[in-house]
Amino acid sequence: MRLIELVHTTSFRLAIAFLVLFAVASGALFAFLSWETRDFLTDRTDEWLLREVTTFSPLDDQAITSRLATRESVNAVKERPISLFDPHGVLLAGSPMALPAADKIKPDPHNFATLRAGKRAHFRGVMRSLPSGNTLLIAQDVGELREFNDVLTNAMILGAAVTAALGLLGAAFIGAGSVRQIHTISDATRNIMSGDLTQRLPALGGSGDVRRLVKVVNSMLDEIERLMHEVKGVCDNIAHDMRTPLTRMLAGLERARRRAVTADEYAEYVDGAIVETQSMLKTFSAL
Repeated sequence: MRLIELVHTTSFRLAIAFLVLFAVASGALFAFLSWETRDFLTDRTDEWLLREVTTFSPLDDQAITSRLATRESVNAVKERPISLFDPHGVLLAGSPMALPAADKIKPDPHNFATLRAGKRAHFRGVMRSLPSGNTLLIAQDVGELREFNDVLTNAMILGAAVTAALGLLGAAFIGAGSVRQIHTISDATRNIMSGDLTQRLPALGGSGDVRRLVKVVNSMLDEIERLMHEVKGVCDNIAHDMRTPLTRMLAGLERARRRAVTADEYAEYVDGAIVETQSMLKTFSAL
């Protein structure tokens, strides 16, 4: 079995087409779920950020410092840092982390990266400039969300690879069955073309369409074999009907050669041959 034969089978192509369709549908579904999940988590984060901004913004620097000190002593929340920086970016209170660059300061929730404990970390947060010139940073660590996206993407890639491998194996298995059936049908067809009208096309448990086609072709071959037998019977009858007058003509001519002496005797034998010839011409006309 050659690969080119497998690729050209309808079963293999249909299996590949459905595999591609399934891959496109799965990819669209994954993208939708990923987008919805990320959007949901982002909305929850933004709700918390705006709520905290509403709480801290009306306070003066001393009250903010006091609250941040209490917050750090009671529950040091690493995933949700809140920090106060002076105009030079020096940490005054709150969670220890570096202030992002000045061009990264935005009043609305946004994603940014900064240094924390000497490592680059990703956050989504809000930075507000206070009347005193200090900067309040309220953020939430989105590293876990990024890891979740990475895990989800890797799972999708692995699932797509496994699905593609299984799909190709299934398509190859189905296509190989079609190729074997085509080879068997081709061999049977060649035998029939060589004159063996007793041969029939095998179904071999193929697809329903192929079985229907094989059934129709085999019925046609049955009818052809029947007609050939009838033709053979007609030919046998013709040979039998023609053999008798030809035999009588030959016998009369042989007798004329052995026995005829006079012209009248030759004429008699010739007349007999004419009668037999006319009888054969009537038989041909009837046929």
